[in-house]
Amino acid sequence: ENVGGIEGLIKGNGKEEKIKEHSNYLKSLELSFNEDLSDFYWEHSGMLNIQTKRGCCYNCIYCSYPIIDGRKVRTLDTDLIVDTLARLNRDKGINYVFFTDSVFNIHNSYNVELAEKIIKSGVKINWGAYFSPHNLTDELLELFRRSGLKHIEFGTESLCTEQMHRYGKNFSFEDVLLNSERCLKHNIFYAHFLILGGLGESESTLRETMENSKKIRFSVFFPYIGMRIYPGTPLHRIAIDMGVVSESDTLLEPTYYIEKGFDLELCRKLAEETGKAWIFPDDPLFGQLDYMRTTKKKKGLIWEYLRKP
Repeated sequence: ENVGGIEGLIKGNGKEEKIKEHSNYLKSLELSFNEDLSDFYWEHSGMLNIQTKRGCCYNCIYCSYPIIDGRKVRTLDTDLIVDTLARLNRDKGINYVFFTDSVFNIHNSYNVELAEKIIKSGVKINWGAYFSPHNLTDELLELFRRSGLKHIEFGTESLCTEQMHRYGKNFSFEDVLLNSERCLKHNIFYAHFLILGGLGESESTLRETMENSKKIRFSVFFPYIGMRIYPGTPLHRIAIDMGVVSESDTLLEPTYYIEKGFDLELCRKLAEETGKAWIFPDDPLFGQLDYMRTTKKKKGLIWEYLRKP
């Protein structure tokens, strides 16, 4: 058939390319849960997931979200979200959700609207999300807490400002420390997820991360070693230029960038010496978390039990 009428389609015409412009856009999306799937997730993970927005405007060198979701932030209808939360709570007894946005606190005017509507609805539900450890205020966190915010997973990646900036982050350790303390003030559990051994990591930057972790109270640190290389990211180009991967590598098989000379055993030793709660991916504590979830039927957050002063 003639495909020329499809909006947004780019059609080659000799040496020219013709684009049929969009005239209609989706104003909203349907939000619904398959009954069987929602029961399964509630039983096995202790929470359900909702994505309130898509698109990421940040510039982390390793991240594929801007490529997959685009850089323009698009938001889901807040009334639709609140109605869904109320229905899940009323019909299923589900009282914990995780907002799976790549970074929740990108679009705070929208987040304020969502939080205020959750409060106004009267639905009693707890929620968590991925946050960036900046672009927050006491007022925002107080509002989010009243709407049910129970825990934050910070995508911090390093506790050394030099390394954060090398990773493409637009915040500093001072921001991390400030917003960690704000979470404590508002009774919000929080954890920091880190990438150790990534681009430019040295023993000096690693030691600074470990030393700075001592200043963060009542947190859990989840470190991952190295950065997965995703096609089209700035890290991908860096890895090609450095000869880590080739231009022709599809990267379908997971491929990681780990800084030369990174000493995993030293990393573990330094982490243990901090006296803080460091949970590496192969830590037996991960098994205990699974036990709490599957055997003890614990809902919602679990890692709050692992925190140390």
